[in-house]
Amino acid sequence: MRTHLKPAAELIDDGGSMHLRTRTARAAAVSVVSQFLGMSMSLGFMAVLARLLGPAEFGLIGMAAAITAFLAVFSQMGLSLATVQKAELTLAQISTLFWMNAAFGTMLAAITVALSPLAGLLYGREDVVGVTAALGAGFVLAGLTAQHSALVMRRMRFVRWWAAQLTGIASGGAAGIAAALAGWGVYALVCQQLVTLGVTMVGMWVAARWMPGRPVRGSGVREMVRFGGYLTGFNVLNYFARNLDKVLLGMCWGAAEVGFYGRAFMLMTLPIKIASLPLGSVMVPSLSKVAHDTPKLREAYLRALEAISIFSMPVILLVGVEADDIVRHLLGPSWSPTAGLLRIMLAAAIWQGVYNSTGWLFVATGRTDRLFWSGLLVVCVVATGFAVGAAYGAAGMALAYSVAFSAVILPQLAFAYSGIWLRLRAAMRMVVPALVASAAGAGGALGLRAFVTGGWPPAVRLTVEILAGGALYLAIISAIRPGWSGRMLRPLLNTASRKGGRCLSGI
Repeated sequence: MRTHLKPAAELIDDGGSMHLRTRTARAAAVSVVSQFLGMSMSLGFMAVLARLLGPAEFGLIGMAAAITAFLAVFSQMGLSLATVQKAELTLAQISTLFWMNAAFGTMLAAITVALSPLAGLLYGREDVVGVTAALGAGFVLAGLTAQHSALVMRRMRFVRWWAAQLTGIASGGAAGIAAALAGWGVYALVCQQLVTLGVTMVGMWVAARWMPGRPVRGSGVREMVRFGGYLTGFNVLNYFARNLDKVLLGMCWGAAEVGFYGRAFMLMTLPIKIASLPLGSVMVPSLSKVAHDTPKLREAYLRALEAISIFSMPVILLVGVEADDIVRHLLGPSWSPTAGLLRIMLAAAIWQGVYNSTGWLFVATGRTDRLFWSGLLVVCVVATGFAVGAAYGAAGMALAYSVAFSAVILPQLAFAYSGIWLRLRAAMRMVVPALVASAAGAGGALGLRAFVTGGWPPAVRLTVEILAGGALYLAIISAIRPGWSGRMLRPLLNTASRKGGRCLSGI
């Protein structure tokens, strides 16, 4: 057998003898902390650049991003997740997928350059042409990064993965600030994005410790391309669903309604992103490793479902209770309608993390075809709701989203769980305790305002109510689900203890 067709054993190292649960707990902890650091760094750089540049520069980059964001849906064609999910890989398959990703990235960069004059005509501004074309280079860098990033993720080396990401964010932010100080204008923001992608690419290549070979015909990537094709189709549907509401509002009601609704949607999804995105990046490779063993897959998924419910639901309900103060402090008094919209969306928000977790199952089991068809159903129902809600402004759109999403969540969960023979009742036993405890914590915060903190300064009141509601939540969830913290933290603490013992023995 030729060398390039041999299994890529050295690239799929699974962490030696370390138990998968321990590795998953460590990876989740690393991802949550790193995600927080990355978001904090990004916000800090944005704050500095916002003072060095004006709204016009940010508006210009936003115009160009409207085009590149859609093309980005096709940038990796799902091939990186195909590498993470596939049980057995060969060097030939990884190399072939690398060159396919590189080709897709180059093609999208060329399409971006070709479309840039149309962007100028669309917006009636010549300066958007160069910005759009320059952003196209990012597709080339992303294409050269995809397979190396997937290999690091597949091996669950998340310290290395996040080190590359955070180094890219820091380098890009520093480069953007330096370019802004040098008078580059909007191209300082372009520089920030490209340097971030470029440094991240170098970091992933170093972390993966792999050099691609030549592409090989007949290496067996057709199944992986099919996997990626359905995943890309789902991403297109998701992009459509995430933007249709804002397009309809803009057409019917104008920019102000879109602004209120968009900020409410952003605040609604922020707790979900903080909880589910880091966990999702860990759970896909973790679940993929036990996808062949359905009982172990169910057990691992239920643990993850419990975790995402425990960490996301109380934050979402507390955000709803404290919406007025949160909006006033973050956005200012002029954004007060956003608080009401945020509360209307709570019915959908509370289930969003649970819904997102079904995607982990579809990907881990290689059934992205089921992901696509279930996504199509959800998009059709939600889009119908948007069409009705658009007639009633931002409030109508928010209500339509909550009603439509609530109507499809249980059928969606049942369909996803049927693939691993998991009863909906068993999954709900993981979710309902967190929901009950979250409602009690949010109710406690609301009651505290009514009877104690009503006349306090807003910032003090907000802090006290969140802390009190959070404490009540922790007490109740610990009573309903005793030992939950130990189940989630013990593997991580045991690993740290073993590492500490080795360090002491070596002194």
